[in-house]
Amino acid sequence: MEDEMTVTEALRKIKEALQNDDELIDYCLRRYGRRHRVYLGLDLNAPPEAADYPLIAIGYRSSYAERNLRRFVSSTVTLFVGITYEGQEEDEHGNREYTGVAELEDFAALVRDRVCQIEDLPIEVLGFEPDFPAPYPVWTGRIEVLLKSVEQRR
Repeated sequence: MEDEMTVTEALRKIKEALQNDDELIDYCLRRYGRRHRVYLGLDLNAPPEAADYPLIAIGYRSSYAERNLRRFVSSTVTLFVGITYEGQEEDEHGNREYTGVAELEDFAALVRDRVCQIEDLPIEVLGFEPDFPAPYPVWTGRIEVLLKSVEQRR
């Protein structure tokens, strides 16, 4: 990562890497019948519709070095992930399991693995949290990662 890379430039690099990742593309075509979409930001006034999933949206909170507001020290990046999945299982007593949560976990694990493979971006995964309740058949969650600047790696 270049010394002068801004947070936005780093996020654009993440966006480009995820949208062009062959493993993610193949997985989404196999599992959902379409490619995933990657957004930098998200418009809550016009939220994604079911047809927009699988989806990865990237956002952040940052702290900046005092000497140069464009150069960040570290940034907590949120990768909003979502899928549409209608699977459910019901037993003879009417107990039900909506299997979209497990499907979402698989998708999130792949996204997490792929983002950690991006060259020249030091990324540490902080965790994953599925949203509950979810607006069936859409399943969403958040992967939190810490993106560090060059100074933080030294």
